[in-house]
Order: sequence, then structure tokens, then C-alpha cells
Amino acid sequence: MFRLCTLSHLRVRGSLAFQVHSTRSNTQNVMALIKDLREKTNAGILDCKAALEHSKGDINEAIEWLRKKGVSRASKLSSRAANEGGIVVNETDIQVTMLEINSETDFVSRNAKFHVFASQICELAHSCSVEKMDSATNSPVLAISELTTKTLPDPINPASIVPISDALKSLSANFGENLLLSRGVKLSVESKEKGVVASYVHNAIGPNVGTIGCAIALSCDSLNNEQRTKLKSIASSIALHIAGCPPRFLSIQNCSAEDIEKEKQVYIENAKQSGKPDNVIAKMVDGKMGKFYEEVVLNEQFSVTEEKPTKISQILKREEKNLGITNLKITSFARFRCGENN
Repeated sequence: MFRLCTLSHLRVRGSLAFQVHSTRSNTQNVMALIKDLREKTNAGILDCKAALEHSKGDINEAIEWLRKKGVSRASKLSSRAANEGGIVVNETDIQVTMLEINSETDFVSRNAKFHVFASQICELAHSCSVEKMDSATNSPVLAISELTTKTLPDPINPASIVPISDALKSLSANFGENLLLSRGVKLSVESKEKGVVASYVHNAIGPNVGTIGCAIALSCDSLNNEQRTKLKSIASSIALHIAGCPPRFLSIQNCSAEDIEKEKQVYIENAKQSGKPDNVIAKMVDGKMGKFYEEVVLNEQFSVTEEKPTKISQILKREEKNLGITNLKITSFARFRCGENN
């Protein structure tokens, strides 16, 4: 608690490091400092008082004191489950990045500070290295350990430039919840003249932040500006489809031999129970596998955005002809649903 005295300057007495003049105006100034500090840090009143006492009324030092205290607090939160959060996307002309950032509750993930922080990280992700390729979707998976070393303004004390790993701890302590940077991808095309990227967020909770995120890259031999604008619209439509009808693989060639064999064995065993000849069983299994591909392979799926039943591969062929371009194909895609891997 602040002790009122007749001194017009600051001095230390025992454990009290912050004292103010007892006039009404100075009391109001003290309360204004506390209010300002709370608005900037979201810290509790007692923590703000302690920080101002420690810093002798210096607001910037008080923020830094709270930030350091928050790192310690964040380490205690790190073991707690974080299954909520948001999927954030960021696009340039030739590249789209997508990240999943988890929190413990949607109360935090709907906060504007969370959205700003997520967007800043996603923008930095454009320069992050790729750790590996996802063989099912052809999507380049980001090296999260490298991404967390990149720097940005501390979300609580913007005057300080800190690594993303420290910024996560700072914001975690501020919210009182565990925050995790879980995963990310970076899809790209060779140039504006040879393809487009697009993204879509479903159930938006902030600018370019939602509970489901989809990203896609389409390539072709060459594009002019008019063709590019139209192809961008087609890519966006397919991204919307991916959100509503989640595929596991880009093409049949991307299906693993293990997955194909596993499905075949299930269908063979079921077909044998019919007592039909082997040649009939083989045709039955082929038909079942065709249905399997239509469910899990993007190119084989029927688009949810078309009025008539039309496969994604058929849309590509149709638009290739309509736009007057060649070798149009989906080179990669990704779909994140918040919390699905936790």
C-alpha cells in the first residue's frame, strides 16, 4: 500500500520504495500511474503497486520489472494443457504462412493482444527455414525452433526487442495462461507470373485469425495480371472447400503405401463375406478404393462450392482451358484445426 507523507520527493524507508506527496493531485497522479501500468501490462493492482515501488515511480522500469517477474510465472504455467487458441495466416504475392498458436481458453485467443502478436509472428515466419516436407500434402513445414529465435517488440513492453520465445512467456504471464507456438507451414510459388497462393480462415476470431485455417498454392507455366486475378479467386474457392471437406492427401500419389494397403485389406475382408468369386471381389474392392480416394484425396474430392458434382481435378482442367493457361496444378496445401494435435 502507498504511504502518504509530506515529502515532495521519492525516498526509501524500510520496505517502502515509492512514496508520494499527500496532496490530492499527487494521490490522483499515483492512481493514474497504477491505471496506466495496468492498461499496459494487464497486471493486478498489487503487482502494479509493487512494480512502481520497486522502480520508484518509473513506468518503464516498472514494466520491465513485471516482464521479468512474468517470465518466472510463465515457466510455472508451461506444463498446463493449451487446447484452444487460433490459426493465423499471412499472405504475400508468392507466399503464404500459417501458424497455430495455442492458449488454455478462447477468452485469451479472442483478445486483441493475442491477434496482434499472432500476426507479427506469422509475418516473421516468411523468412523462417523449412524443417521438412509433409509427404501427404507437399506442404513445407516450418522449423519452429528457429522461428522462436526471431525478434520482435515485447507485447507487454514494446520498447524492448526480445526473441519470440521470451515474448510468448511475457504474454503468457500477462494472460495467466500457457501459450504455445505449436506448428507452422510456408507455401509458395516460383513467381507472380507462375502461380498464386491463397488462404482462408473459418470461424474468424480476429483479423486473419480463426479456429480453422487453410492454405494452398497453385502453379502453371505463365500468367498475366488478368489471369492471375481470376486464378487467385479459384485458389480461394478451393481453400474454402478444404475447410469444409478436410482432405488428408494432395493426390493419389501422395497416399502412403501403408494407408492404401490398410484400406484394401479392410475392403477385401468385408467383400469375402459376400461369398462372391475373387474376380468380383477385386472389382468390389476397386470401387471401394475409388470412394476412399474421393473422401481423402483433394484432387479426387467433389467440390463443395460447385453447383454440380465436380472434382477438384476437373475444376483445374476446366479453368486451365477457360483462362488459356497450361500445366495448372495444386502444388501444396495445408489445413490446421486448432487443438487437433494436442
